[in-house]
Amino acid sequence: MRTIDGIEVINAATDDEFEVTQEDADNGIPRDHHRCSIALGWRRFDQAAQDVLVGKSRAYKLKEIFGYLKWVRYLVSRPIKEQQAIIDNGGRLSPGVYTLKALPESKRTGQQQGSDVRPPRSQPTLIKRAKPHHTEMRANNPTQST
Repeated sequence: MRTIDGIEVINAATDDEFEVTQEDADNGIPRDHHRCSIALGWRRFDQAAQDVLVGKSRAYKLKEIFGYLKWVRYLVSRPIKEQQAIIDNGGRLSPGVYTLKALPESKRTGQQQGSDVRPPRSQPTLIKRAKPHHTEMRANNPTQST
């Protein structure tokens, strides 16, 4: 089970769409996962979120679910990745509507696919050498007749 700061991480069930305003773009701090422009817009959109964390490929929202705090994991969409690259290189974020996607089954973490134990390395097979196909010469013993 994945955790962040000791709090369980679960996968989002639905996409989350939100608007980033010019005010968010002006007040955002580049390279700060909690206070970047995207994080500010997302936090303003969802008042129930206690904290948000926006990374390069995943975004997390801290919410109370059935009385327990849980981080909800989302997939960062391509337009957000492009905006992050622009911001990180000194550019400005374009205000607009952005979407964080629910993770598809193939991207979810959980049960490990495959094994973490390497199979034993097989020994190289020894090739038997072919026996020579000649016959041994016998001593020429003529049969004696009496």
